[in-house]
Amino acid sequence: MKSGDAFAVLDSHGDIGITPDTSEGLFCNDTRHLSRLELFFEDKRPLLLGSVIQDDNTALTVDLANPEITRGDGSTIIPRDAIAIERTKFLWNALCYERVDLRNFDRIPHEFTLSLSFGADFRDLFEVRGMKRARHGETETQIASGTARFAYRGLDDRVRRTVLRFKPEPCRLTNGLASFRFRLEPGERTSLLLTVACDLVDASRGDLRPVGTAPGVPPLDFAKAYQNGRRGLRALTANMSKVRSSNALFTDLMSRSTSDLYTLMTRGADGLYLYAGIPWFSTMFGRDGIITAMMLLWADPSVARGSCFIWREHRP
Repeated sequence: MKSGDAFAVLDSHGDIGITPDTSEGLFCNDTRHLSRLELFFEDKRPLLLGSVIQDDNTALTVDLANPEITRGDGSTIIPRDAIAIERTKFLWNALCYERVDLRNFDRIPHEFTLSLSFGADFRDLFEVRGMKRARHGETETQIASGTARFAYRGLDDRVRRTVLRFKPEPCRLTNGLASFRFRLEPGERTSLLLTVACDLVDASRGDLRPVGTAPGVPPLDFAKAYQNGRRGLRALTANMSKVRSSNALFTDLMSRSTSDLYTLMTRGADGLYLYAGIPWFSTMFGRDGIITAMMLLWADPSVARGSCFIWREHRP
């Protein structure tokens, strides 16, 4: 998933960091702000039922169910598939939003613990790819009022911050784990909301004003942010020519190509520009951007306008 200068690489469960030494993570401005985010049901990984990115690449939806939970003597406390778990994740304005919906499909009430394990290593893309750094900056963690904050002061004297906010507040919160206790009656539903904000500030200024992104502003409501994300994507494609066909396969191909192409589009002050690719090259490449813009002239000239202006202004 991508939005502006932020992108996320997740596994099929919607988790980050289960498999070590991969490109999984939440990145912003070429830095991994979240290197671990794992969901557990009673300390066990939920069972995967299905996982899909929406057709317009706006959000990831993951359907899960609880594993069987037993007592020490082997008797069952919660049978398998009694609790449905649906995760919905998307990016908007340098924030990652997640909603975990829970529903009890059993005939009796169940009480259980849901946990989120998290961490931030603040590695840059070159380190994630395997490069070794001789020196690193300093990381600080703050836990307070249902919020976990990680701050990394780099060797460039800039402070990169990751802020996790939970709703409802966890019953237990440490610098790497948030635990929640739920009780659901038969057929009852509830939700857990999480926002992860990526921030970059220039410590040399002294006032710590944001640079580029501004997650110091409180996150939007989940539904409102999701609506804004869909509107933002529609705005990106508003000027694109529409193609109609009697062939369903060709129509699906055009729809998927449009979604994938505009996922890589980033709107700056000078217009649209196509980033090269996720995860390793989520940035501007002059040759790639100009060639793609030329091929899109018939469909969306605004891409060529933005690409040529940026290349002309920023070339050496």
